[in-house]
Amino acid sequence: YLEGSDQHRGWFQSSLLEASGYKSEPPFQEVLTHGFIVDEKGRKMSKSEGNDIKVEAALKQYGADVLRLWVCSVDYQNDVPLGQTLLAKTGEAYRKVRNTIKYLLGNLYDFDPSKDRVAPLPHSIDAWMVAKVNTWAAEVYAAYDRYEFHNVFRLIYEFCNVEISAVYAKAVKDRLYCELPGSEKRRASQTVCYEALLNL
Repeated sequence: YLEGSDQHRGWFQSSLLEASGYKSEPPFQEVLTHGFIVDEKGRKMSKSEGNDIKVEAALKQYGADVLRLWVCSVDYQNDVPLGQTLLAKTGEAYRKVRNTIKYLLGNLYDFDPSKDRVAPLPHSIDAWMVAKVNTWAAEVYAAYDRYEFHNVFRLIYEFCNVEISAVYAKAVKDRLYCELPGSEKRRASQTVCYEALLNL
């Protein structure tokens, strides 16, 4: 069942009570409830209050991808704040993730994974990054399994912002841009970029 939190004493409860009269198991396998959208001050959104946000206007201003990312970024189990400031911050996060993906793609223009893969050397920045990618991917999939989409968003954003942009991209910049195209060091870093991209 997927419904608002007001249904804890409504549809969820009434269907459960009714089912208990004719079957020995609940009428649902899982229950997922969500809060309601409120403004940035926690007040109920209302046309009469003038604090509502029109979807069409938000789509025109921020685009569908930013709105989708905002939906993924909020903890729906509680009431969900929405406002221009929050949408603007989500837009910045969206551009950060998009630019990280563009960086990874930009460094794979001459990389063919079927023949150019090179395993990272032990104790190298590449080996460190492979371990980070594997740990991070496991956390992301676990968050999906728990329906914690806001944690998926947080993990992806922090991974792009910290591990890739602030650490790895800076560490391997010279290798990617200055080494000979087919050198083992460059190919090892491209392999890591490819693996990171597959998981993003």
